[in-house]
Amino acid sequence: MVNIDTMTGRPAPVAAHPRRIDLGPETQRPNFTIKGVTLRIKERGRTVKIFDDMSATFPRGRNTVVLGNRDAGVKPLIRLLTGMENPRVGQIARNVRMSWPINFSGHISSDFSMRENALFIARLYGESTRSVSQFVRDMLAISKEYDQPLSNLNPDVKKYFPIALVLAIEFDCYILDKSVVISNKEFRARWEAALAERLRTADLIQVTNKVKFVHPCHEMGAILEDGKLRMMSVAAAIAAFNEKPSEPDMDDLEDETEDEGDDERNALF
Repeated sequence: MVNIDTMTGRPAPVAAHPRRIDLGPETQRPNFTIKGVTLRIKERGRTVKIFDDMSATFPRGRNTVVLGNRDAGVKPLIRLLTGMENPRVGQIARNVRMSWPINFSGHISSDFSMRENALFIARLYGESTRSVSQFVRDMLAISKEYDQPLSNLNPDVKKYFPIALVLAIEFDCYILDKSVVISNKEFRARWEAALAERLRTADLIQVTNKVKFVHPCHEMGAILEDGKLRMMSVAAAIAAFNEKPSEPDMDDLEDETEDEGDDERNALF
């Protein structure tokens, strides 16, 4: 969570994250470089421009939060960064091995066991099947359940499995869509520790429409509005976003119906 100074209404200073001091981000290729991307979609019979000649650079060695209302193109930006969608106009260079969105579970089959799902993902990314399996089992603190079909397991285990699996893979950059919701305190502590360990050598890019979900580790900020992506400090991004008219405080129902009512209470960030 971001601490807000009650006197100024602005974010309180956060200590620098003690990580990646040997990376030398100024000499590294950026995580992502977006050049002149324009995106138009059809909505209710009319053409809506989401991105308008958008250009931006996400540097290596910097955690970055992007703030934007849902209508500003938050979901299309996540699809663009993760390679789920490529622009027809403009270019995006992805220079690192990036994760799928942390909350995404479309690659998980409920008909198979966690072992089968984990082995498939490990082989797909060229990782050690043994280390990925052990990571997931340790993270979820399970034994027999690991070989049972996901459809037979406790709802919380099914919900936590995808976000444990993404950290089992050593990506260069993790993509966080919105927030991570975890009600189990023990799993929450293990997940936070694992993420902190990954961020010693990897970066986090978070795209969200709520300031209260901004992870405190970010070192750069950005605002997504009017079809453009403006990079700035985290404090400036939060201040600028807070000045905009607020949107209804509800989740995207098509994506998060299973977490409805729990997000505010159990969100990590």
